[in-house]
Amino acid sequence: MPSRITKITVLHPDLRIHGGAERYAHSVIRTLHQLGYNVDIWDIHRALGPVLRMGLKLFPRFTLLKYALVCAAWRISGACGDAIVHTFACGPSAGHTSISVLHTPDIFSTKRQNLIYNMLRPNWVRCKYITICRWLAAPKPAMVYITNSPWTYARLSPAVRRQTYVIPPPIPPITPKTSPPKSKSLLTISRFTPSKRIDRAIAACDRVIPHHPELTLTLFGAPQGATYRRLKRAAGTRPWLRLRSGDDHVKNHLLETSQFGLHTAENEHFGISICEMIAAGRIPLVHRSGSGPDFGVPEQFLFAGTEELAARISAALDINDQEYEATVQDLQSNALFCAAQQHNTQLTAFFKTHLPAPSQC
Repeated sequence: MPSRITKITVLHPDLRIHGGAERYAHSVIRTLHQLGYNVDIWDIHRALGPVLRMGLKLFPRFTLLKYALVCAAWRISGACGDAIVHTFACGPSAGHTSISVLHTPDIFSTKRQNLIYNMLRPNWVRCKYITICRWLAAPKPAMVYITNSPWTYARLSPAVRRQTYVIPPPIPPITPKTSPPKSKSLLTISRFTPSKRIDRAIAACDRVIPHHPELTLTLFGAPQGATYRRLKRAAGTRPWLRLRSGDDHVKNHLLETSQFGLHTAENEHFGISICEMIAAGRIPLVHRSGSGPDFGVPEQFLFAGTEELAARISAALDINDQEYEATVQDLQSNALFCAAQQHNTQLTAFFKTHLPAPSQC
């Protein structure tokens, strides 16, 4: 490792989409700039020409393919630098000082359990797709790793765990609310994709509405994609179901006016929206398979299937204000939530420890 470095390369699939991995990548880039490093950013918009990028717009969910193409383009270009940071998964190193941010357990693996961890349904087509992406990306072990949660850390291989630091993603600034609104309302903050299992939220509310006709469910996310169109059709026949989109001001208003959060994704590696709900002083109902229990979410707000979720919603709607506020206080003092609030401090300390000082040249 050189004593001082001039340029750090950052590889990421697509920095123009708005997911948790992109939020983390932007935080890495911002921190490196603040520390004085010259950052060379590679994503799909730099790696491919406009014609190929237009073709990929037909397949917006193929994020792993985008990342593999970025890695391949960087290798072919012969671009050089003193260090490389992969902000999506392991990638090529070419002998450089390398750091990888791991959002999921081994995204290039075709093992059945890893596919399930990565919210994917195992089948031979998907396995072939991952194999091709792995060949294009040519991932190599990094010198050191960052992962986003204890849940992901526990599912890494023992060899990788020994070199891995847990640094939760950043939480956007949210003004906490102490008392819940009186309206019986649920809020889901999510990308509209099949893996987020938003259909389960609707199915559960279908069971609860006959007993609580005043209940509403708001789905907040980007208004695009086949899943969004399907949810919009569902909302057309359900007056209690609302679809909303917008900026952080709209999202924060929805957090302020909703009684409970609802996070239906299975095997969620971290769950930014869970943090946002807790930060806003709202209790989230979360699937028990992922990181929800790591946030200290009580058993009465955890669920596995649709029937259990319906029962949890019905019980939650009858909670009194004193119990609600005590639960929120416990959630906001949880170690994982507090660690996410210290993201910038932890990330800065990590890079100061594992990267040589930036060159002044």
